[in-house]
This record gives sequence, C-alpha cells and structure tokens, in this order.
Amino acid sequence: MRKQRNELILMGYCPNPHGVHGGFSFFPISRKDSILQHGMEVFLKKSNSTDNSCEPYKIAKINKGNKWILFFDQIIDRNQVESLTPAEVYCAREAFPKLESKSEFYLADLIGLKIYSFETGDFLGKCLNHYHNGAQYVLVLKLQNETIELPFIDYFFPEINLARGEMRIRMPEVISE
Repeated sequence: MRKQRNELILMGYCPNPHGVHGGFSFFPISRKDSILQHGMEVFLKKSNSTDNSCEPYKIAKINKGNKWILFFDQIIDRNQVESLTPAEVYCAREAFPKLESKSEFYLADLIGLKIYSFETGDFLGKCLNHYHNGAQYVLVLKLQNETIELPFIDYFFPEINLARGEMRIRMPEVISE
C-alpha cells in the first residue's frame, strides 16, 4: 500500500544502482543503529519527484559492509534500479522495535519537538532533523529565523520530554574574535 512521506521515517538514500542484478547502493542515516533487515517492508520515493507518495518494496537481501547494497523482491535488473534512483528509503514507525523503557526514544521521535531555553524557559523553535556525522549524532534545529546544528550530547540537551512534545537546550556560547 502506498504511503505519504510524512507518515514514514527516513532510513537513508539510494543514489545509484550497484551491479547489473538489481542492487541499489545504499547510504543509511545511521550505519550502526539501522533497523533494516531481510524481509522488511520499506518505501521508496524518487528523490527528484514532486509526488509525496512512496511505493512499498520488500527487502530481498541487504549487504552491510563498507558499502551497503539493498535488493528488493520486485527489482531484478539494473534498468529497473536506474528508473527508481536516486531514491530515499523510508520505513513505517511501527516497524521499529519496541523500546524497553519509557525513558528511551528514537532520534526520529525528536523531529518536530518544540525547543525551549534550559536557562530561561523561553520558546526558541523546533527540531527539524538529525544525522550522524561519523563521530556523533547531530540535531538540526530551527531557532527563530536561523537553522543551527548541535551535537546531540547531554550538555546541550539536558531535558527531553516526549509526552509534552518539547526539549530544553543550553545554547552554546558564541566565540568572538
């Protein structure tokens, strides 16, 4: 069943084909914490498409290593892959494993949370996205009319409350010359 992109969680990108047998080169949002596995249903959206809907595909095989390669049940040759790439890969939130405690959360759960100052309680903006830079997770925030990126560490993000849909942050000090 087709789904709208806003109902799904971005898992990574397939910029081009891999080989001649229907493989997709795949760059996951998180190499270490990816939940993708054989038999899982994912959704593809052509990156340059203005249509917001995503088509479902079942993972036939996934090779994880220096380079990740995805194969789907319905895709058997390079021509099919070329017609679908570049693409974004999404999965349904329900596909994520259940968390063990109420204090745990997925980074995807932070997107859209309202952001307040830890010191003053003033409303600052909202969380737009996250990514992994190879060393740590980074949150992309829209604060007033500015987009900033902060490492997702306890110092900057001392309080997260999913039930209230908000987080409190310590703003970094500006270094002046």
